[in-house]
Amino acid sequence: MCKIFNCAFAWSCVTVAGSGDAEVVAHYKSFDAPSLHDTGYEEVQQYLLQGRPFVVTDGARGLPMASWDCKFVQEQFPGSRIRQEGGSSEENQVKMKSDWTADAKPYPDASSYPEGAPRMRPFYWDIAKAWEGERHRKWGKEPKKVVEKLIASTATPYWLPKQSAKEMGYSS
Repeated sequence: MCKIFNCAFAWSCVTVAGSGDAEVVAHYKSFDAPSLHDTGYEEVQQYLLQGRPFVVTDGARGLPMASWDCKFVQEQFPGSRIRQEGGSSEENQVKMKSDWTADAKPYPDASSYPEGAPRMRPFYWDIAKAWEGERHRKWGKEPKKVVEKLIASTATPYWLPKQSAKEMGYSS
């Protein structure tokens, strides 16, 4: 199943979990990424301030894009391009309209990751950077229009303090 909102958190887990640095282990105490549900900013803030990954299982609740899945995104933004993390290039070489969801690949050393750490390389669509300073990464057709459509479909998640969705859309 494709989950649009969990990609960045999954990548964070792999990055931290692969480290053998004693200071990192001492700081995080655990590589478990907590799953939160029906949460609030007070609880989320603890993890944000520690730099710890977490998942809000109902994080898109009430958002205009809450029902979006990979098929919807492929149909709405067929001219866009994404990349699969863990590859040899920072360019977005995968066409959104392709059957990329069926092309799951594990990280080369995934078998050595701690239990619970993601083993599959996630796909990444950091489209907010497309028309700012990273045009060379090949974002596909009309990235500015794509970003504008995404921002128009975005709102502040219930678990964050109220803020401008437009400002959130331009951060990465």
